[in-house]
Amino acid sequence: MWIIGLLGFYIIYRLIFRWYMKILLKMGYNPGLAPGFFRYRLIHYSIYVIAICIFCISTYCFYTVNPWMVLLSPLLLFVSMLVDGAKTGSRRDKIIASAVRMQVSMEAQGLSQTQINDAICLATLGDCSDLGNDMELKQLLKHYILPTLGLFTAARALRGECNYDPRTLGRYMKDSDEIDTIIEHRYQYHSSILNARK
Repeated sequence: MWIIGLLGFYIIYRLIFRWYMKILLKMGYNPGLAPGFFRYRLIHYSIYVIAICIFCISTYCFYTVNPWMVLLSPLLLFVSMLVDGAKTGSRRDKIIASAVRMQVSMEAQGLSQTQINDAICLATLGDCSDLGNDMELKQLLKHYILPTLGLFTAARALRGECNYDPRTLGRYMKDSDEIDTIIEHRYQYHSSILNARK
């Protein structure tokens, strides 16, 4: 029975953390990035109900093996959040590293920022940017690429009644500063390597 319990939490991990939460992040940037049926509130309620039912069934399976095993339920939820955060952070850092490497290399070739942006979007999103401007790399990543991939909260998703939600603004600013720091360090690193080769 405990195997069924573990399987239930794996399903919760895949359903909620790896799928549903990523879609919500994408919807915050552009509702068109989410499946069409996500515009119905009933779908969201249904996902919550399914997750709660799986949680209860898994907890019961643990209980039938040993009553003390019900403590695994909150522990596994916590572990799921940690694993998801680690995977999301790792993928985000890889995207940033790839974008900065292209930025430094193409800058050295004398290409315009618009050309660089198009190339970075093609490499990270599989499609050329439709921005059509010379947006700097930090803004391109934080306001277009990462939100599109569901790896960062779009600034517009924080707005409610045309105001920023103070409950999430602090977290957004912290993550934004962290991304800026990563970009700056990566830029200095790749620039130093490029200069050493000259």
